[in-house]
Amino acid sequence: MLAVSYGATLRLYGLDGATFADTKDPATLDPQDSGMSWARLNTCPGNINDTTLKCNKGVLQGESSPSKGDGAVTLTVDGPANRKSPTFNGVNWKPEDQIVITTTDYLPGHTEVATIDSLADCTGPQSSRVCKTIKIKSGLKFPHNASIYDLSAKIPAGKGLTNLSAVDGRAAVGLLSRSISIVSGGEIAGAPLPEPGEKDADFGGHTVIRQGFKQVQIQGVQFFQMGQ
Repeated sequence: MLAVSYGATLRLYGLDGATFADTKDPATLDPQDSGMSWARLNTCPGNINDTTLKCNKGVLQGESSPSKGDGAVTLTVDGPANRKSPTFNGVNWKPEDQIVITTTDYLPGHTEVATIDSLADCTGPQSSRVCKTIKIKSGLKFPHNASIYDLSAKIPAGKGLTNLSAVDGRAAVGLLSRSISIVSGGEIAGAPLPEPGEKDADFGGHTVIRQGFKQVQIQGVQFFQMGQ
C-alpha cells in the first residue's frame, strides 16, 4: 500500500512521458500540448492509397492474415490536428519502450501494445532528441486510422457551427513505459503478482490519500496491476 496521511507530502516526478513547465513561468505549459506522453498516428498521406506504407484510404493496415505477421511496423506520429501551437517536433521515446496504439473502430480489443525497435526522423542533440518515426518489433494486427478528415471543403469558414478545420479521428499513440513505476507484488518481498487465475492474483496494491494530507503531486508515474 502507498499511503499519504495527515500532514504528509508525496511528490513523484518521472521524466519519461512527462512535460514540465518552466518553474519561473508555469504558463509556458500549454494545455493543448500533448507533450511527450502521446501523439497521433500520421503514417498515411491524407486519404491517398499508398501500398508502400500499407495504407488504404488513410488507414494503416494490420495483418492480412493472423499467421503472416505482415502488418505495418513503421509508425509516423504527429500532434493533434487543430492545435495551433506549439509546433510538434516529435517524442523523446527510446528503443524497448512500450507503446499503445488505440483502436479507431468500435472494438476496444483492437487497441494494440507494441515495443519500440528503433526511431528515425530525429532532431536535436542526443540529450534532448525527439523523433517522429517509430519502428516497432512486430507488425500491427488490426487497421488503424492514420489520416485527418478535412472539413474545410465541407464547412466553409464562418458558415458552420464549429471553428474546427478538421476531424482528428487518427489513432492515439501513447507511451506506456515510465521511469517511475508503482507495481503490485506477491506475498513475498520481491515476488511478482501471481498470474491471472492463480491464488491472490486479483488483489493488487492500493494507493490511499487520506483526509488532512498536505500535498500530493504525481506526474510521469506508471501504476501497474493496482487495485482488485
